[in-house]
This record gives sequence, C-alpha cells and structure tokens, in this order.
Amino acid sequence: MIKSRSLGDRIYLGIIWGIVIFLTLLCLLPLIHMVALSFSSRIYAEARQVSFWPMGFHLEAYKAVVADGQYLRSFGISVARVTVGTFFNLIALFLMAFPLSHDKKRFPSRNIYMLYTLFCMMFGGGLVPWYFTMRDVGFVGNFWGLVMPCIPFGNMILMMNAMRNIPKPLRESAELDGAANMRLLFNIYIPLTIPTLAVIILYSVVGHWNEFFAARILIKKTKDLPLMSYIYSLRMTDTQLSSTLTVEEIKRMQNLGSIGFESAKIVVASVPLLLIYPLIQRYFIGGIQLGAVKE
Repeated sequence: MIKSRSLGDRIYLGIIWGIVIFLTLLCLLPLIHMVALSFSSRIYAEARQVSFWPMGFHLEAYKAVVADGQYLRSFGISVARVTVGTFFNLIALFLMAFPLSHDKKRFPSRNIYMLYTLFCMMFGGGLVPWYFTMRDVGFVGNFWGLVMPCIPFGNMILMMNAMRNIPKPLRESAELDGAANMRLLFNIYIPLTIPTLAVIILYSVVGHWNEFFAARILIKKTKDLPLMSYIYSLRMTDTQLSSTLTVEEIKRMQNLGSIGFESAKIVVASVPLLLIYPLIQRYFIGGIQLGAVKE
C-alpha cells in the first residue's frame, strides 16, 4: 500500500528538486550561452545582445577553427594522448593500489608506502624541478612526455579502498586453488572493482583531454601540440587576417569576431567529454561510494 505524502514531505521534496534544478541550470546555462555566441553574428555578440539563442546565425566561427589542417592533427594527438596516457596511468595505478590493499601482515612495509603517498599528496616538487627531470630523461620535445605514468594519489586511494572491500575469503579460496598475485589481480580484483575503475578512467580521460600547460612547456613545435594547447595558442587579430587570408576570405570572415571564435573553441573542446559522461555516469556514484570507505 502506497502511503500518501504529508504536506511537510511535499515541501521538503519541492525544496530538494528546486535546489537540484537550480544547480543544473548553473551548469547548463553557461554552455548554452557559449553555443549561442559561437553561432551569432559579430555585431550582436560584441553588443552583448546574445543570451541563450543565436542572433545572426552563421557557421564562420567553426569553419575558422577547423579550416587549418593542424586542428585535425592536434585532435588526433589528443586522442592518442588520452588513450596511451590513460592506459599507462591504469597500469601504474594497479601496481600501486593492489599491494597497498593488503593488510600489514601480508605486506609489512605498507605503512611506509602509505606515509610516502600522503606526503606526495600534500607536497610537490615544483615546476622547475619537474621540468629539469623531464629534460634529463629526454621527454622534452616529444609525445612521451605527455603520457608518462602520473598517479593521482586520490585515485589510487579510491582503488585501494575498493580492493580492500573485497572479501578476504574470496582471495584466500583463490590462493588455495593456486592463484598467484597477477591472477588474483586480473581475475578477481579488477572485475569486482569495475565501477571504481570506470570513475578513475573518467577522471584520467578528462585530465588528459583538458590539460594544456604541460604541452606548452614540453612541446616546442606547433605541429606536435595536442588540441587544448593548440586551441589555447590560436589568436585571431586583424594583422593575422590581413597577412594569412585572401581578400575573399577576409570578406567572408568580416562577420566573425573574437567572441564568437573563442566561444566556438570552448564548444569544440567540450563535445568529446559531453559524449563520454553519459556512458560512464551509471558507474559514477557506485564507484565513488565503493572506493570511499573501507569496511
């Protein structure tokens, strides 16, 4: 039998839904505004007359972004960076989280490594030592400097706690059947921590895709820049227009302003992540909760 909600319950649910809708609009409206600006004429955009609907609709901003062949090259570099970088990060993550998920009796040095991990979470070496290290190992000026394993220790703690929640009898029964550590990892621990793994993959993909600062420091040639770093380097000034475009192209792009151009860059950069989020969203809450606490 379904019980009818009291007036207090209805007011409470109304307030909760109001807060959720308000927060949702706070996230969506800026993106909608960027999309509207990217499709709007220069006159309306610079006059601040565009809100959430394009005015003077055109596609010149997107044509300007993708006209250069370097854009597609940088997009491919970013896809490769996300793929290879996430793969390397997961390998390093498992190699660290799996042994730390064992108790002190099974791994006597566990507390020492945990103290080291916590220290690295709170203190960093700084930009200059990091650059000198990357230079000395030969990662300046090439792709591998962007994808070398870097373990976000917050993600490691999530995975470690998720593995520690796996029942010990399950591990012990597998060991009695002759399973070694690598078989335990790939046949038991990883399959049972898929929700947490999906969340960590999402974090890694977003981090690699959005990161632009490291490439600006390590990569010297424009043709080797990933998408975010290349988009950051794009500038559209009158001098550049007059020196690189033909008369017909200048006339065609007179309707395009810097506001629409910058908005188009933001929209283009956001599309891949907007496509990934719905695929992993169903794992998000479960993965966070599974790795947040240890029973």
